[in-house]
Amino acid sequence: MYITEISPKHARGSLVAWTEIGTNIGILLGFMSGLFFYGLPDNKGWRIMFSTGCVLPLVMIVLATFVMCESPRWLVQKGRHGEALLVLEKLFPEGQGSTTVGEILQGIKEDVEEEVKAQSASSNWLDILCSPRPAIRRMMLIGIGVGVSVQASGIDAIQYYLVFVLEAAGIKSREAQAVFLTGLGILKLSIIFVASSLVDKLGRRPLMFMSLSGMIIALLMIASDFIGDDSAPLLVISGLAVYLASFSLGVGPLAWVRMCCHCYRFYYYLSSDGRYDSVSESCTHPPIFLFSLQQH
Repeated sequence: MYITEISPKHARGSLVAWTEIGTNIGILLGFMSGLFFYGLPDNKGWRIMFSTGCVLPLVMIVLATFVMCESPRWLVQKGRHGEALLVLEKLFPEGQGSTTVGEILQGIKEDVEEEVKAQSASSNWLDILCSPRPAIRRMMLIGIGVGVSVQASGIDAIQYYLVFVLEAAGIKSREAQAVFLTGLGILKLSIIFVASSLVDKLGRRPLMFMSLSGMIIALLMIASDFIGDDSAPLLVISGLAVYLASFSLGVGPLAWVRMCCHCYRFYYYLSSDGRYDSVSESCTHPPIFLFSLQQH
């Protein structure tokens, strides 16, 4: 939400994709911790691992306090137009192309006024879910469908059970597993940088189709190794690499780009009380819960 509000339209896709980059940096650090703390006793390793987890949140608190500026759209919603202008001058010191900062502010004011009128005309869940306007229904369907589809694509099953898949494929050593996990994490993170650079050039749909096609092939590769008694570790590792790379190319970062950009108007139509966030986020968690139950 914050990135969508402060980013220019022409770069919104690539900037929103950076949220996935941040997520995967955390995943990679988690994988690398297995190598960092491999030689420590079990009763000490997990304690140090947990304690290092507080470092990045502390850094983010400092950045949020002294570096991050308030959203100009939120400031306009609260009637603090002078502060919004100062933030816009900081974000766009030379404007956006031929558009001056004052014109940007005026555009935000007009958008906010339209959103206030829309919210006053339809302010409860029943009006939204049963809206006679096809555009509203389609936007709600995209918000729910994309959130569910990302998790139902199997990414959580793969990431939850990476170690078990590697072990079933014949890679028993904990050190070797940590090395493979770190390598897969680096690959996954690297592909997201590629996706963020292509999202505004090639478009969302081509990358999504390429991503989904690669994920289908990868899942078939992984599943085929567990047919019969013979195991082929190289096939499993290759399948995992193709799957994670394909996910990071499209489905991972572009899911949130589509929800923030394709549903941009609807996003702010419900943004004042967080209803769009609550719908899209709540719909992503049931698939995660169902995957986690499989472990038991």
